[in-house]
Amino acid sequence: MKHRNKLLSALGAIVAVGVAGYAATTFAHGNGGDMRGRQCHDSDKADAMRHGGNHGGGMFGMMERYDSNGDGSLGRDEALAVRLDQFKKFDVNNDGILDLTEYRQLWMEAMNKRMVKNFQSHDADGDGKVTPAEFNDKFARMMTSLDRNRDGKIDADDKFRKEHHKD
Repeated sequence: MKHRNKLLSALGAIVAVGVAGYAATTFAHGNGGDMRGRQCHDSDKADAMRHGGNHGGGMFGMMERYDSNGDGSLGRDEALAVRLDQFKKFDVNNDGILDLTEYRQLWMEAMNKRMVKNFQSHDADGDGKVTPAEFNDKFARMMTSLDRNRDGKIDADDKFRKEHHKD
């Protein structure tokens, strides 16, 4: 039972870090996850539905991953079948269970796509390289927006001064 609790704790920590990272990145970008700072408009979303593109995840990311027959709609059974195929792909010893090593491989493949998108979001000029300025640009803007009292630091005072600050 101790081993199971440790395993569940480890998996929980991995999920928490992934969710927190995704949320922080999306917030820092201030653009709903769109890769180049463009706003994702309804026409972009409709195009994503038709062509399987991913404009920031959510429903459109699900369509890209799980609409296996490409009909632009997603049934529960269709999505679960794709997930089962994915499970089987990473169950390398074919025991019907993912151990932590197998799950890590599944996780790393899924996170690699996000990592590439995050890299691209930092690579403002699209040259395949991230400079220190590109790396810090969006984060610096987030820090500035969180420093509501404009004292050069984020602290508890910023939280309470939110409604009193005039831009």
